[in-house]
Amino acid sequence: MDRALVLRGRPRIVVAAEHALFGDGLRTLLKSSRRFVVVHSTSDGLEALRRTRELKPDVLVLDLAVFADGVMPPDVASSLAPTALVVLTTAPHRSVIEVLIELGARGVILKDAHSGMLLRAIRAVVAGEYWVDREPVTDFPEALHRLSARRRLRTFGLTDRESEIVAAVAAAYSNKEIAQLFDISETTVKHHLTNIFDKVGVSTRVELAMFAVSHGFQTDASVSPSFLH
Repeated sequence: MDRALVLRGRPRIVVAAEHALFGDGLRTLLKSSRRFVVVHSTSDGLEALRRTRELKPDVLVLDLAVFADGVMPPDVASSLAPTALVVLTTAPHRSVIEVLIELGARGVILKDAHSGMLLRAIRAVVAGEYWVDREPVTDFPEALHRLSARRRLRTFGLTDRESEIVAAVAAAYSNKEIAQLFDISETTVKHHLTNIFDKVGVSTRVELAMFAVSHGFQTDASVSPSFLH
């Protein structure tokens, strides 16, 4: 039988998951549903992006853990078009989900969701809908636009030093490296981070990095990876 006829009408999927066991489970789940075709599976984030650009599948199911610190590069979704991006995350916070959608994800699923939820989410995304946590969302872009407008008008009350530390966290600096960069103690860095978390409403460095990306905290010459070389 012509393989093209077998695959016709079945969405093609690339799977990227950090742990082989988890990835194998995803691949088996998708194959067993007989509704999808898994064209590639990997535990490497960069390979997942490269193969997605080459294969142009309908959907990339992407475990955030395949990236360093679990932070998705800001231009991933736009660079993969027209492939729809479904992100798997352990962070249930609405703010994290909103940032992922802002970055171009069509669906965001918690990794502890049951298997049927993932299949429903992929079907919804293939049909042109958004999927957030446990349900499809049809008006999310409009709601997100209003949210983004409010964020642009909001003052978070960060000091200049706190803004610099946010940029350093976004650039993947550790507390020790931030302390060296600004000639302060690691204890002071932790104190600044506590204040920053309270002001912007996050609770982890991953969430803070996502916040930084979504709000345009850019690194300048003083916060550059070259500092580490």
